[in-house]
Amino acid sequence: SGQVQGIFDVNSPASLSGEYVTSSLSSFGPDVPSGGIPANLALFEGEDGLNTACVPAANSLDLEGKIVLVLRGACNFDTKVLAAQDAGAVACIIVNNQGGLTNPGGTNSSVFIPSFMITQVDGGIFISALEDGQEINATLGGATGANFIDGSFDNGVVVHEYVHGLSNRLTGGSSESGCLQN
Repeated sequence: SGQVQGIFDVNSPASLSGEYVTSSLSSFGPDVPSGGIPANLALFEGEDGLNTACVPAANSLDLEGKIVLVLRGACNFDTKVLAAQDAGAVACIIVNNQGGLTNPGGTNSSVFIPSFMITQVDGGIFISALEDGQEINATLGGATGANFIDGSFDNGVVVHEYVHGLSNRLTGGSSESGCLQN
């Protein structure tokens, strides 16, 4: 259950602004599109009166075009995200119900919005602010794709490729690039 930075930034209010640690993106659904997703946050309220998103939303009009927060528990991750998507969400954030983070898994191919998990502490702060009537604007980052992996910034990849240059060009000369073969 790795922690990732660069997926979730709160833009406003100033008291909450900044970059937050998240899980990796869910194993189902798409990557965050290039350029990201800027939107306000909203809290899912189900027809059962809960925020777990295991049943259809009772507040669909409030969720349209928003990044929707749902609570972990009571049903599968992909069920939650699909309920948020069906209510018009542009992305879904699952708030953990215990310490730490886990990478949300699922297999529902009907999900076409990105999703991930945030910590119970951070989620509680956002939910309290929303319940107090604050508007929270955030951006899901997307400039570098799913888990923001780029070999250009991975020293292991850079050194590995550099050593190819050494072994193939400097040992035995450029015309003897196979001299290291056993």
